[in-house]
Amino acid sequence: MSVPSLEDYGISPITGFLPEDQPQVLLPEVYAPWLFIAGNLSTLIKTNQLRAKVDSMPVIDAGKLHSVAEQRRAYSILAFLAHAYVWSPPATNDRLPQQIAEPLLELSSKLGVPPLATYAGLVLWNYKLKDLSLDMSPEEAFKLSNISALTTYTGEIGETWFYCVSVFLEKSGGPSLSNGMNIIKSAHANDSKGMIASLNLLAKDIVNMTDIMMSLYENLDANFFYNTLRPFLAGWKGMEKNGLPDGVYYGDEQTARKYAGGSNGQSSLIQALDIILNVQHHATGTRIPPSPMASTNASNSSSSASSETSGTSGTSGTPGTPGSGRGNAFLMDMRNYMPKEHREFLEMLEEFSITRKYVVEHAEDSELTLAYDNCIKQLRDFRSKHIQVVMRYISLQSRKQNSGVGLAMSKGDVGTGGTELMPFLKQTRDEVTDTACGDWARSIVSSSK
Repeated sequence: MSVPSLEDYGISPITGFLPEDQPQVLLPEVYAPWLFIAGNLSTLIKTNQLRAKVDSMPVIDAGKLHSVAEQRRAYSILAFLAHAYVWSPPATNDRLPQQIAEPLLELSSKLGVPPLATYAGLVLWNYKLKDLSLDMSPEEAFKLSNISALTTYTGEIGETWFYCVSVFLEKSGGPSLSNGMNIIKSAHANDSKGMIASLNLLAKDIVNMTDIMMSLYENLDANFFYNTLRPFLAGWKGMEKNGLPDGVYYGDEQTARKYAGGSNGQSSLIQALDIILNVQHHATGTRIPPSPMASTNASNSSSSASSETSGTSGTSGTPGTPGSGRGNAFLMDMRNYMPKEHREFLEMLEEFSITRKYVVEHAEDSELTLAYDNCIKQLRDFRSKHIQVVMRYISLQSRKQNSGVGLAMSKGDVGTGGTELMPFLKQTRDEVTDTACGDWARSIVSSSK
């Protein structure tokens, strides 16, 4: 059974989960009211005119959007409008007007994503390259300094930077996903040398991703992020204390809907790396380290609390353990906010990834083990750095006296996705450590900061 390719799922070896073609900027003339409000969103919010402007807008049929690129752009705009309508000061609003609700529900159904601001709408489908000179190479064009956001809530450079760093990190996912697929293909082909080469490349990719993530510090102020931007990113699930006891009503619907807000947990990239390396995650508070010498073809479903068990030897055609989050309800819930083809890609990886199984069964190959453990170390370092980012932008800010709406009203480390952050993040980091092969390697990984 051959391993599918990235292209089978609309994923690019160049740009990863980002579309290879830049997101659509303009829409047909009939959608000019949406574009006008999106282009003036920050001003309308600051002057308390946003809701009145939306209420005076006609209900526009989304059926005149014919291409997927147009649909994604319109979905992104309407999602921004929805969050602005709900969370704009001075008070939270629990009902979206038909002008937003009707086309947003239609587009979300077509695109296979929930009807609010998801990571896809905020990041993957919400950027442009500022300079596309003919003499620029693709790598020159796709520099962080050349990326901008199409829509923002605040119009501030910090918000644009927040989205653009994520876009640039996703762009780095192209090579990392290609190398990850080569790792899996090498394992199925019993090609240790090819696997070592791809593991070494993947380790470098993860180091690059960590460096990109830490560039957030350059242009994103923590107080601005926590008190000004972050409230707009919140969804309407778990927000009972923040003005949405029932969730949000869409148009004339009589039952409120509850959805988590936009979250980096909705990025498919990190979950894909977990699966490629067979990192297993469990329910927060339930950490189950795998046996160092066991191969990885045990189920990791949320209903199973068993650790790895020995599987059949050999490498041809036997699926490996599902990695990533099948034992963690939050991680699995975040998949529901990913584009449909990205969810399907992760499910395919779970079926085919036998990376750790292969490494364990070839324990005599020290070069292979070191190459694998180096990837584990770099992935753990990435998660450790992410914890530092969360500490700076959320945990420390939450301990200060804050005012505002939504998440800025509440104390505690609650993510825009609605989960308690620190216990979750620390356990997912430590579960990466657990995946290293052998006690010595685990001790090295555990000691890395």
